[in-house]
Amino acid sequence: MGVIDNLTNLLNKRATKKTSGNPQNPQYWVQKLFGSAGNTAAGIYVDEENALSATAVWRAVSLVAQTIGALPLHMYEREGDRTKSKASNHKLYYTLHSEPNPEQSKMEFQEMLQAHALTWGRAHAEIEYTGTGGVRLWPLTPDRVEPLKTKERDTLVYRIHLPNGGSQILLRDQVFTLRGLGYGLNQSYNVITLFRESIGLTLAAEEFGSRFFSNGATLGGILSHPNTIGDEAFKQLRQSLEEKHQGLEQAHRFLILEEGMQYKETAVPPDKAQFLETRKYQINDVARIIGVPPHKLAEMTQSTFSNIENQSIEFIQDTLNPWCVRWEQALARQLLSPTEKKTYFFKHNLAGLVRGDFKTRMEGYAIARQNGWLSANDIREFEDMNPIDGGDIYLQPLNMAPAGEVNEPEPDPEPENNSKNLRTKRSIKRTQIIKTFKPLIRNAAEEIIKRERADVLRQAERIFKNRNIQAFNEWLAEFYEEHKDYITKKITPVLTSFAETIHADAAEEIDEPTEMNERHKGFLKSHIAGFAALHAGLSQSKLQEAAKKDDPIAELEAQFDQWEKTRIDSIAEEEAVKGGNAIAKMTYIVGQRTELVWNANAGACEFCQSLDGRVVGIEKHFVMAGGSISSATGASPPMTVSSNVSYPPVHRGCECFITSR
Repeated sequence: MGVIDNLTNLLNKRATKKTSGNPQNPQYWVQKLFGSAGNTAAGIYVDEENALSATAVWRAVSLVAQTIGALPLHMYEREGDRTKSKASNHKLYYTLHSEPNPEQSKMEFQEMLQAHALTWGRAHAEIEYTGTGGVRLWPLTPDRVEPLKTKERDTLVYRIHLPNGGSQILLRDQVFTLRGLGYGLNQSYNVITLFRESIGLTLAAEEFGSRFFSNGATLGGILSHPNTIGDEAFKQLRQSLEEKHQGLEQAHRFLILEEGMQYKETAVPPDKAQFLETRKYQINDVARIIGVPPHKLAEMTQSTFSNIENQSIEFIQDTLNPWCVRWEQALARQLLSPTEKKTYFFKHNLAGLVRGDFKTRMEGYAIARQNGWLSANDIREFEDMNPIDGGDIYLQPLNMAPAGEVNEPEPDPEPENNSKNLRTKRSIKRTQIIKTFKPLIRNAAEEIIKRERADVLRQAERIFKNRNIQAFNEWLAEFYEEHKDYITKKITPVLTSFAETIHADAAEEIDEPTEMNERHKGFLKSHIAGFAALHAGLSQSKLQEAAKKDDPIAELEAQFDQWEKTRIDSIAEEEAVKGGNAIAKMTYIVGQRTELVWNANAGACEFCQSLDGRVVGIEKHFVMAGGSISSATGASPPMTVSSNVSYPPVHRGCECFITSR
């Protein structure tokens, strides 16, 4: 380390005021005496504070800092390989989302640290751990933070220079640090120092402009007289010129010369000195340094209507997003424990910055909604609107299917008679509806059972340490009573959307209103409540039986394994067919239809073919409990049913449906 650096460090410890550009600070005058790193060829001293007095620097730094500060910052918890949820119950969520410390909002805190990082290349905040396990973050000005390596352990600590002249040592886990582009493990480039010449030129150009206009914009030359004039005449001439022509408000006035005097211009006009061009160039230079499009700094020379939107998008991608990633990774690395890092992470929401005008957004939402990768509630959230019931459904176009599957409708048959032709067309449409919603019902069922598995096994491992089966059964009863609400919450959106679609199809068939009325909605609510009660009751019963075995944990796991292999698909099939037909029947009842017709799809089994076209009264059953169904081909013996069949399915895998007559 050189003599100047040693002397500067020594004086730093004795400093009582901020260092940057402060004439009362020893470091300042030592740097000035020996050739300061802050002095520039333009004759302007540049530091992290006075650099902001350049309008372009101020606007660029404040723009990035304010935008980053205004972005929503959320903490998420991973729930699987591809799913996550907001970790709103975690101690850090409120701190980083709303209030890092009692004196600052999230916006103020993040804006301040971002401005520090943009100018100094680094930003710091003291981490305060509260008695309740919470965290507070208190910003530290970078000129008072000195990173040090301890000789004993070769670990990083921070010396904090206090306003009273003293200092305090903070350990690495007591200081949050946000770094910009670095050249060492704990060292970052100071942007102001790195580009002080360019910024100095910007400040010099502004000062030149101020002095130029304050001294007069048009005069600045030599007056010559053919004769010699006395001191008194010279004094009066000079006073007259200053009164009539010096200053901005006197500029551009005519100069009247007498007695043969001549005026010769010596000052270089601003256009010849390329003053305005220099100002424009420096604005662009600052834009390059900070990473801001020139049009954001009101420099529109190179901006057009065709490229200004792309420049704004590039600003988000190339400037804001990297800083967001720095924030997210720094927060996770320094504020989360090793265990928490596996589960939790931070993420800014940049979606609001890339929104187009209203028409463009609506067109984009329509495409996303129709193609099934945004739900109605996703769109409403983007537009700051509250969710709606049934708005979490992701649609699948009826003419599309997962890759590798052929989902082409059967071609219209040759019209043998009008009734059969209409039934065939109705069959194609109803089949498409079922194929569209079956995967959605399956997804909801899968989430329900996965939630059961996680909660039940976690509690079982705790309770069965003492082999207390009674305590487990009591807990299981309470759990499934509460679990009904979760089942209802998960299944309601998809079944509501499914019911609306089935009802619209059935209502169209009988020429009734396609909107569900209160009677339809009441039936649907009862149907969903019945589904939740049946599912919870069956699960509780099966798990109680498994808990009686010698190795209850293994038996419970085996039961959940079986459900994930078979029960999820069974729920999807039954609700898509049985639930759909129940809703259709309700539509026919409300529409005062009196008869139902059994419709078998193309390729139906021999028993469904036997039922095809059968007509019963709307309150009757197609097959009574204990009755049998003959084979249409005679290849198999009759099939006996154990319960009344009021509508399909009659067996697993049956996709028949009812219409009215």
